[in-house]
Amino acid sequence: MAVPQMKVDAIDTVYSVVLRAAARLGWEVRSEKSGSKTNGKVTEEPCDIKWHDAVIKAADINYIKNTGIRWNHFLGIESICTKCGLQQTLGRLSDAFPKEFKFTPKSWSLPVQGIKLRHYMETKGRKAGVTLIVKPNTMSRGRGIFLTKEFPENFHESAVVQEYIPHPLTIHGFKFDLRMYVFVADVRCGGGKLPRVFLHHEGLVRFCTTKYKAPDNENLGDKTQHLSNYSVNKWNSEFVQEADTKELLSQLEAYSDKHGLIPTAGEYRFGGSAEGGYGCGLEESQLVSECRSAAKGSKWTLTAFAQWMEEEGHSVEKLWRRCADLVAKTILAGSVISMSDKYKRAFPDAEENGTHCFELLGFDIMLDESLKPYLLEINMAPSAATTTGLDLIVKETVHQEAMALAARPLSNCVSESALVEYEDKVCSGFSRVLPPKSCNQGKHATYLAISDYKKP
Repeated sequence: MAVPQMKVDAIDTVYSVVLRAAARLGWEVRSEKSGSKTNGKVTEEPCDIKWHDAVIKAADINYIKNTGIRWNHFLGIESICTKCGLQQTLGRLSDAFPKEFKFTPKSWSLPVQGIKLRHYMETKGRKAGVTLIVKPNTMSRGRGIFLTKEFPENFHESAVVQEYIPHPLTIHGFKFDLRMYVFVADVRCGGGKLPRVFLHHEGLVRFCTTKYKAPDNENLGDKTQHLSNYSVNKWNSEFVQEADTKELLSQLEAYSDKHGLIPTAGEYRFGGSAEGGYGCGLEESQLVSECRSAAKGSKWTLTAFAQWMEEEGHSVEKLWRRCADLVAKTILAGSVISMSDKYKRAFPDAEENGTHCFELLGFDIMLDESLKPYLLEINMAPSAATTTGLDLIVKETVHQEAMALAARPLSNCVSESALVEYEDKVCSGFSRVLPPKSCNQGKHATYLAISDYKKP
């Protein structure tokens, strides 16, 4: 089952990788109101897919209904994609399923839970010497974040406050996080139905640029030691680019224009193998392969990270399973709290006409010394900037396969087996985590129980 031809409206995105990914699929692209040419062909006809950098609005719903266009955001996504929204959503599900949602640091929303936070810091927190990390709710890229060992007395903004993870895993002495990409095809759940969610085997590893030391009064203000945000660390003189950026980027763009960048030789090192997808049967060039597997610099791929894990004797498969479970439960939580009901109300005919929304999310995950993954936050519009060759390899691959999934047959038009066949054929990088392809009966029963959660 081949990917159908689509026309993409990319007028409201600033990222050129969206255009490049559509071009790799041979799709037509509307990228500017003026109709000027882009990497793909330009069309002024009604489009099939809308790629928008901003959150979906009520007015957009009528446009979707009138045109049948597929839109890259869901209503209610803020329930997991704002810092306070995520904390409150997971907090509610944690109360109902206390054993299943232990993958976030202890957290509070300000100002709503200020009294609870103050009591904690005056009792257990003070005795344990806890460090807090304060994150303004609506800011991104590390802006406004600070560490403190006291209750933040003079801070009056909406924010989430988390316990600082005390023993983070480090590589060569540097703290880091994982950026993992998640595609959501359907959020409807309940009554035996689970959302349709995919996790990509490629992603980014972002390093701090000052060697890690446990937070104390001397280093609390050193963001390059404690925050792994690329936007924070790229300005540090210690930031190390993975290669000659401009030359490598130019070479990879030229290679991609002819062959694409999806890997097909062998396996994805982090959690799975490339069994299908566009490049199946083609050998990955040495240039692409070396860039993908290079374990050097202040930013790596998940492929390079998996190689490091194997060399250190850690189980990559076990970590992948734990991350996949974390992703599945988080999307389930957002669906039962907000997204499923909002979608059903906005599109009451979805059962007959299929799902016209989808989402590409960026999950930021940190590991402690025991390799336990902690979810830090979720990005509704993860940066698709491609200023380096490594960025291009990861982000073009992810976006191309996300678009192929977005073009899947609508669920009312084909059987489940035909839909699975399509998904497996077009994607070598995304693996479905919901409904799970395979898991033990207990875990599947847990997912179903969460999907039937009723808000009090």
